Amino acid sequence: MAKNTSNSSFEAFKQAIDSSFAKCVEQVVSAAFAQKRAVILRSMYNEWSAVLNAEEGETSSKSASAVGWEEIVSLSSLRKIVGGRFQLLRERWMKAGFPLKEHRGTVLDADSSSRGNPDEFFSWLDSQGFLVRRQDDKLKSGILFEIKRRD
Repeated sequence: MAKNTSNSSFEAFKQAIDSSFAKCVEQVVSAAFAQKRAVILRSMYNEWSAVLNAEEGETSSKSASAVGWEEIVSLSSLRKIVGGRFQLLRERWMKAGFPLKEHRGTVLDADSSSRGNPDEFFSWLDSQGFLVRRQDDKLKSGILFEIKRRD
């Protein structure tokens, strides 16, 4: 009988620990999602947009420009549309890992496209009132992404 009582108290103790651990994990995961919500939503949006655009056959430059989407090939092409302080935009551009073009004959950052997190940059553009979509099939032609002012 004593063994059965200790066994049941051990099970109760184990359940209390499991419950406490589960609550702790839930709190940590919830806090992480809350902190990165915009990045997660932007990533999901970009993935679904790419799938839907591929299904609709919306990959030509003519159809993109017909609906107000501007192709971004460099920092200067983005600045023409977004405006704002160049230094701030340049810092965010570089942090996202996009390459800088030659300036007065000097290559500033040749291989930065393999670094960075463009999703945070796209989330920031979204907060500034712009829609952004990636066109991975256009990367070889030098088009990094497309942007459009939100209506």
